Amino acid sequence: MKTILITGGNGFTGTAACSHFRKQGYQVITTKRSGKALADELLCDLTKKEEVDQTLKKANPDYILHLAGKNHAGDSWVDPEIFMKVNVEGTLHLLESVRRICPKVRILIIGSALEICPALDKPNHPYGYSKAMQTSLAIAWHHFYQMNVLVVKAPNLIGPGPSTGVSALFAQKVVKGEKEGGAILEINTASSPKTFLDVRDAVKAYEKILDKGKAGVVYELAGGSLCTLEELANHYKELAEGPVIIRMRMMGEEESMEKRIEGIQLFGRYAEKWRIVPCYSLQGSVKDTLDYFRVKC
Repeated sequence: MKTILITGGNGFTGTAACSHFRKQGYQVITTKRSGKALADELLCDLTKKEEVDQTLKKANPDYILHLAGKNHAGDSWVDPEIFMKVNVEGTLHLLESVRRICPKVRILIIGSALEICPALDKPNHPYGYSKAMQTSLAIAWHHFYQMNVLVVKAPNLIGPGPSTGVSALFAQKVVKGEKEGGAILEINTASSPKTFLDVRDAVKAYEKILDKGKAGVVYELAGGSLCTLEELANHYKELAEGPVIIRMRMMGEEESMEKRIEGIQLFGRYAEKWRIVPCYSLQGSVKDTLDYFRVKC
C-alpha cells in the first residue's frame, strides 16, 4: 500500500483529496497546524523546520500532495507577511526536509490561477505574489537538486465541501435565503468569464499527475466550464428553493486592476496543459454544493 501525505487535509481541496485517495487504496496521512491530532493526522506547523522534519520521519510517505497554505486574496492585503511566511517559507521547509530525509518522495505542489510574474510592475495582490514565489521555489529546487517535484495550477474549484470561494458563498446565501424568504447575490457588472472545475475532478487529475507527470514541469489543468459570475449565479437561482435576486454592482478600482492582469502567470508560456474530461457538470456541482450547505447550515 502506497502512503500519501496530504498537507492541509482538512481544507476544501484537502477534504476531497483525502476521500479520493482513500477510495483508491492509499494510506492517507494528513497534517494540521494545531488542535488535537486524530487518527492518521499529524500536527505540523510548516513554518517550523523541526516539526516538518519530524512529520516526514513519522509519515515516511511515497507521495506528498502539498495543499496547506494561506489562500485568500482579500486577507493577504491585511497581513501579507503571514502569506509569505506560510506559502513561501513553509514550502521551502517542506522541500528542504524532503531533500534531506526522503529525497525519492514525489511531491505535487498546488499552485494558483491567480499567481502572476513577480517582475510585474503592478502585481495583483500579496496572495498571488506568494503563490508565484512558491511555484518558482518548487521548480528551482527540482533543477538545483533533481528533486521529484511537480506543480499543477487549477482553475476555480467548486463543489461540495468547506470552501470559501465565490461558488460556496453563493450557495450559503441561497440556503440562508431559503429559510428567510429570499436571497440576494451581488456580482460585478464587468466580471470576465472564468473556468470552474469540480474539486472532485481536480483531485482525480492530481492522482494521475502524481503517477504520470514529469518532474520539474508546471501543469495547467485544462477542462471545466467557462462562464461569468452572472451565469454561475443564475445556476443557483434556477436550483434555489426560494426567490433569488441577482444584483449587479459597479467594479471598484482595485477589482479593475485584478481584472486587467488576470491571466498573466509565472511560467505561463512554459506550463503544459493537462487535459481532463470532467465527470461533473457545472449544474451538477452547483446542486451538490447547495445540498452540502443545506445540511451544514
